[in-house]
Amino acid sequence: MTSVEETTEDPSGPEPGGYAAARLRLLEEEPLSRAARRGAHTAQSDQWLNGQ
Repeated sequence: MTSVEETTEDPSGPEPGGYAAARLRLLEEEPLSRAARRGAHTAQSDQWLNGQ
């Protein structure tokens, strides 16, 4: 039988100004079409990768 590792999540959630929090806001809060959401996520990822 295999064992299952339990994961614990930080109850405070992702860092408020961090990439994960911004992506979560994009997915949950902004009423965008799929294409617009992909474009916004791409721009967000590019900014994060460029260190901005």
